[in-house]
Amino acid sequence: MNAIEIRNLSKSFHGLYAVDHLNMTVPVGAIYGFIGENGSGKSTTEKLICGLQVPDRGSIRLFGRDYRDGDVRAKVGVLIGLAGGAIMLIAFFAGAMVGGAISGLPFDTGTAGAGGIIMCMISKIFLAAVFVSIYVLTSVVGKQKLWLSMVISLCTGMLLFTMVPMITPLDSGIMNVIMCLAGGILFSLGIGLGSNAVLNKTSLV
Repeated sequence: MNAIEIRNLSKSFHGLYAVDHLNMTVPVGAIYGFIGENGSGKSTTEKLICGLQVPDRGSIRLFGRDYRDGDVRAKVGVLIGLAGGAIMLIAFFAGAMVGGAISGLPFDTGTAGAGGIIMCMISKIFLAAVFVSIYVLTSVVGKQKLWLSMVISLCTGMLLFTMVPMITPLDSGIMNVIMCLAGGILFSLGIGLGSNAVLNKTSLV
């Protein structure tokens, strides 16, 4: 088995090819190095192999699997993470209610009925997509420096958490759900497209 198999790999930027029909095979256990002048396509090839950029044409196989398999796994991982977050949120809410009832603490929902509380939970789940997009952006801005990413995330999180009760109150309605869903989609697409445009010109990592 080969660790890396590249066939006819090409990547262009504004009509100029950084990598043009590259073919390369790296057996398992072998150590290869890139040697070349600045602008010869070394970094671009590495980014293509790692999935940080998408090739114009050609194929990349890592340990016998097409690299797009990893892209699929990443998308599935995001969905699993979102589902896990939703389950955790529901469990936390239910636990707070049960724990409050056992402890004899008052739990006043005000004018919110069961429907409002359900809408509130759905709104919070959709709002998680906004948080994920923003935290991914803070990680990129941190340029892979854990301490800087954590500081930015904490500051951003404190600001966002003050807004959550206003956006998703207990008596939420269908408009709250629509707004949170639209916000999650717009933030995800906007930050994703913006990041892709920036990464096609320069590397932040």
